[in-house]
Amino acid sequence: MNRQTLVKNATRLRQEAMIQERARQKPKMSAQGHSQSQSLLRRFWILTLLAALAVMAGGCAVVEPWERDYLARPDMSFDPDPLEANARSQIYYSKETASGGYGVGGGGCGCN
Repeated sequence: MNRQTLVKNATRLRQEAMIQERARQKPKMSAQGHSQSQSLLRRFWILTLLAALAVMAGGCAVVEPWERDYLARPDMSFDPDPLEANARSQIYYSKETASGGYGVGGGGCGCN
């Protein structure tokens, strides 16, 4: 063998040894026994949860008694006409042959 081949083989063996040594090393663990990536992921989720809670807490408001009449107006409700909403749901569930509108059994005949 010539010198150039020996140098290539030695370099290749050294690289393989380094790869095997890295594979044998355990990941660094924290005091609780979690790896650094798990700790970072846990911190990320905790911060995300805290940010979401802060955003939701900002939406809370105290409604004063004199402001409640504005919120009780018929145009502020989800369904301004409850009878019409009930009729629409009856027709929808009858056409879709669902099993009744609000927990009532029935077929596609529209008689539930």
